[in-house]
Amino acid sequence: EFCYAMTGSDDIEGTKSNVAADAWLPRKLRRYPTPFPCAILLCVVSSLMGRVFKRYLSGSGIFRCACCFSHLALQADIVSKAFQGKHGAAYLFDKCINTITGQSEERLLTTGLHVVADITCIDCGDVVGWKYEDAYDDSQKYKIGKVILERALIQKWREQ
Repeated sequence: EFCYAMTGSDDIEGTKSNVAADAWLPRKLRRYPTPFPCAILLCVVSSLMGRVFKRYLSGSGIFRCACCFSHLALQADIVSKAFQGKHGAAYLFDKCINTITGQSEERLLTTGLHVVADITCIDCGDVVGWKYEDAYDDSQKYKIGKVILERALIQKWREQ
């Protein structure tokens, strides 16, 4: 797999060994300058030998895991801030990255019965929210495919 980001002055477009040596970021955050603002930097690391595929976001208002600082979503992808999770306030996002979707289950939430799946951080394994798989009430169908990230489990980071 290849990394299309830049580290320092070297452009990594080459081999898997270059990506593993220069772009693999286990639990550490490295800032990648990019010529395209607010673009997802496709830093895809080889999955050989148990490595994790991680992607990085650029721009202002990046939400990341509070435990390991993996990038999860952009502020621009927030649909609503008027949600509640197990740990307090939560945000509804159109999409997020660097997460693993768990098994679907029916859960009774404040807006009715939904089919949801917990999502965990791909790096540290902490649960950061859930994904709406289905809704039984027609007025709640807009949530299907969207993601809730709990504010207590994530943090906002402003790239400088």
